[in-house]
Amino acid sequence: MLYSYNGKAPVIDESCFISDSATIIGDVVMGPGCYVGPNAVVRADFLPIRIGSQVVIEDGVIVHAGGRGTMVVIGDRVTMGHGALVHAMRIGNDVGIGMGAIVSLNTDLGDGCIIAEGALVRQGQKVEANTLVGGIPAKELRPVEDRDRISWQRTTQWYTSMAKDLKNPEKFFRVDG
Repeated sequence: MLYSYNGKAPVIDESCFISDSATIIGDVVMGPGCYVGPNAVVRADFLPIRIGSQVVIEDGVIVHAGGRGTMVVIGDRVTMGHGALVHAMRIGNDVGIGMGAIVSLNTDLGDGCIIAEGALVRQGQKVEANTLVGGIPAKELRPVEDRDRISWQRTTQWYTSMAKDLKNPEKFFRVDG
């Protein structure tokens, strides 16, 4: 469901797949090739959210704009795992956010970083580019390795490919009417 709020309606590229049970509210602009899964929420009722291309927002993810009064900017080829809660101020390109991770207000995630499953990135925390963080609170564990990048790239490619399929009525259609 797409909702206008305070005169601002979501602007979604026609190549994106948005699940029927997902909710997108307010001043959201979403680039091409994105996937938004079942029960995901992207809520720009407070501040604008700008989402790049080939961004994957898996099932049950909540992305909400709040914080210092600046827009939320999400780069290209970002994947947010099932059930993640994201309040970041900036998410760079090629970022992976693990299932159930919490990315709190005013955070800044550098290009190519990975947030481990269940991690808690604290309010105002900056995660450097190409760094793997995990734990509660999230701490640097090690530099991102090629095997990590390849794994996240495969996930992103799988979902963005599925987004194309889900837009094709010959491959995907409702069976309940």
